[in-house]
Amino acid sequence: MKRNPLLIVCCLAAVAFIYSCQKTSESMPNPKPTGGEKALIHLRLDGDITINQSALPGSRKAHNYVFARTVRDSTIYAVDVRIGNTPYAAGVFNNPDSINLELPSNISYTITAAAFKKGSGEGLYFQEDGFGDQYFFRPLRRSLENRMHYTANDSSFLGDLTYATTFAADTTSSFNGFFPELDSYTGRVNFNADSSQTLNIPMRRVVFGIKYSAVNFTGGYLIVQYSNSMQTKYLTPDNIDNSLSIYTANDFRYSETLSSWERILFTIKWVKPDGTTTTLGGKELIPFNRSYITTVNITLPTGSTNTNAGIGISLTDTAWTSTNVINF
Repeated sequence: MKRNPLLIVCCLAAVAFIYSCQKTSESMPNPKPTGGEKALIHLRLDGDITINQSALPGSRKAHNYVFARTVRDSTIYAVDVRIGNTPYAAGVFNNPDSINLELPSNISYTITAAAFKKGSGEGLYFQEDGFGDQYFFRPLRRSLENRMHYTANDSSFLGDLTYATTFAADTTSSFNGFFPELDSYTGRVNFNADSSQTLNIPMRRVVFGIKYSAVNFTGGYLIVQYSNSMQTKYLTPDNIDNSLSIYTANDFRYSETLSSWERILFTIKWVKPDGTTTTLGGKELIPFNRSYITTVNITLPTGSTNTNAGIGISLTDTAWTSTNVINF
């Protein structure tokens, strides 16, 4: 029996096309849920954080110095939505009232929220992107747009707050410290989107504080130099009472204590009114507890002939409590 060569070629081509389609579908990731009924979820952040600031007018015009400075001083919110370990949606906000999610119903999600206040530092570092929005670096790597994006694919978003990128002391360049100088809050919930509702996320403050106090400090200034990735501090008799520095520790997202940390060793120098410099000594600060302030108490010499007389450095710890309000 004769076989039609054209028919054989067509059959082989069809088989190859079907096999190719099958291999392509096997190599593609599972599609994200689309269509069907969606639940409108409004996020409300509570717990350790209190939201009482007014919304800023949009997020553009970073070239305007006054506006950019206002953005740096405001609270920055970040929301990450995942299905299992797969990113589904993400967004960066400075207006908490605009944090709304549209999620396909009857699917379980993990929602992580974070809030970053400038605190004692210079705030999260940003640059203007091609659309005029503020683009934040680690741990966000997204622009401030006050809306959720449902094409999220960055698995590192909010993954680790260690070495978060902040403004350096010159308020222009960037700085990456193991303990970023930020007042940070995080929270996470597992959630099934079965209906439209307001979802409360309890936020946990994930910081520790270092404060300096000095006796016989009436002139000159103190230099606190750290041996690790923490910025040098300059203290005067006028500002030392407000020397509380707030640092974020990623471990506090899951524990009350640090399980791993970069050693915090510091040396204190006193630059006298006549310009001469005396090294007072140093200490190591370990370990920190969540929401605790470590106060470094310094006693300066009183005699003019013996620069070492009376010098001492001691440490005390104080807990932040609901009755011990720290304003900064």
